Amino acid sequence: MFRRSDPDVTLFALMAGWLILCLYIGVTVGEKYLPLPSASLSISGGAEGGYYQILAKEYAQELRARGFDAQVMDSQGSMQNMQRISLAEADASFSREGIAAHSLRGVNLENVLLIAQISQDPVWIFSRIPPFESFEEIKDKRFAIGRPGSGSELVAKDLLRIDQVDVEDLPNRVEVSGELPRLFKEGKVDVAIQVMAADAPLIQQVLAIKEVHLIDLPKAAGLGIHIPYFHLTEIKDPANRHSAAAPNKMRSMLSARTSLIARVDLHPAIQRQLADVAVKLHGETGRLNAGGGYPNQKATELNKSLAARDVLLAGLPWLESRMSPRHAYIVYRIVLIWLPLIALTYLVYYVASMLVKSSIHNRIAQLYGSIKYLEVDLRHSQLDGLQLSNAYRRIKEIDQEIAVLKKASSGLERFLILERHVSSVQTSLHKLMGR
Repeated sequence: MFRRSDPDVTLFALMAGWLILCLYIGVTVGEKYLPLPSASLSISGGAEGGYYQILAKEYAQELRARGFDAQVMDSQGSMQNMQRISLAEADASFSREGIAAHSLRGVNLENVLLIAQISQDPVWIFSRIPPFESFEEIKDKRFAIGRPGSGSELVAKDLLRIDQVDVEDLPNRVEVSGELPRLFKEGKVDVAIQVMAADAPLIQQVLAIKEVHLIDLPKAAGLGIHIPYFHLTEIKDPANRHSAAAPNKMRSMLSARTSLIARVDLHPAIQRQLADVAVKLHGETGRLNAGGGYPNQKATELNKSLAARDVLLAGLPWLESRMSPRHAYIVYRIVLIWLPLIALTYLVYYVASMLVKSSIHNRIAQLYGSIKYLEVDLRHSQLDGLQLSNAYRRIKEIDQEIAVLKKASSGLERFLILERHVSSVQTSLHKLMGR
């Protein structure tokens, strides 16, 4: 039997439970499959004035324009950058190709993703002394090979090792970074090995010093056999910088790739944004490595970001190219989760309403039967006072129930006949009870 407000309460309880379930599903599914990307981002760069620090600041500036709170961290170079990414102490960074071949304490390469190789940077060997053919013959000179843990240092270690020279045994090593041009001018450095893009300010400043020579290695072409990550690259000969002669002469130089890396659990949307920034800064129309086929995800010792790969091949998704990643993912949640849930909620409400209406219809039919039985009893039976009292109580309950059902139903015409029967029974009871 329906009690007062039963149809309304049933429908309300059903929909309330469904909405709570939808809320749980929407939040749970959204957090698991479409989590919102963080608005903050940390980039581990390099020493102040160094190449990686310059890169990190350029990336941070571009990311801030895209809605991120991008912060740049000072770093000792490639080794520390790799360690920070592996330990999730930074979100993104830069590293020299080949660094993974070195034993890095505390580094798990499975925690590091390659976003893109962004440039192929020449190995610059500068000298204030006459040209030489072997590092072994000048190992007593004052060497500047980058800060400990830097990409330049690691490249220099491998390069000098070919000539049986251990970096640790260099008696006059000078630890410098951005101040290298000044030290060359002051005569405090004899030889320097740096791995940087040709248009890096530090390289351009050193090349502008007339007393500094750019050293060719006669055996450079064969070094790739011993050091696989070394490549030969062609650049316009900067040795002609002080002369108008042969301005377009090309020079073959050793080079090593620079990689943009990120922690493995970095949100895919942020990975895509990093890749898109790399395309902007290092692509064919970019400033840093024009026309060099970068960025790319060619052979590397690191796992490759699939999210970044898609951007390198086809660009950012339409929505993420027009709003911040966080706002884009809110839209994704609305379109992929909440709109289907809203549509499903409407369907559930429709079905529930039909079920309630069907239940009301069935109950009306039952009430017709109950009234008919009462009418038959009143016409053909001799009822005592107690039976009349029970019949009166019953018809009153039916009348109250009809009022509840009538309120919950839109088919009012069905209740008119039912109410007439109730009224007829009530009249008969009043007569029999002497009222």
